[in-house]
Amino acid sequence: MSIKQHAFTAACMAALLGGCAATAVPEAENQSQPGLQRVWMLTDINGVERAQLVALQAQMDLTALPQAAANMGCNRLNFTAQPQDKGQIRFGAVMSTRMYCAGRMDAEQQFGQRIGQMKHYRLEGQRLILRNDAGEEMRFVAQDWD
Repeated sequence: MSIKQHAFTAACMAALLGGCAATAVPEAENQSQPGLQRVWMLTDINGVERAQLVALQAQMDLTALPQAAANMGCNRLNFTAQPQDKGQIRFGAVMSTRMYCAGRMDAEQQFGQRIGQMKHYRLEGQRLILRNDAGEEMRFVAQDWD
């Protein structure tokens, strides 16, 4: 191989490896949220009976922030959750698998429609309360709480 070929090969390898490098996470997003980073069982959402939420094992997983997921008994819902200052939180658009589960879709539809509207969060011991600007809430309890 000539020197030009070696130089070209080295430049290509550097470009390829550079594309694989991890992107820096902004400092605000990189801060640990130990109280928030748990699996949360949904206990209250407008329009769905609590007994149904319990039977569906409706949950939201915030263990890998900013990536988040939820399951309301049928499809897996994926979205982002980015805690902000002073109890603010920002949820990204929800992506979902597309199965139909008879009798199990109400909680999923309500969650998918409302999670992006939630702007505030509050931790009260083992409980998480999400609230939108209109005062509507979604309530959760930590999965690992006895």
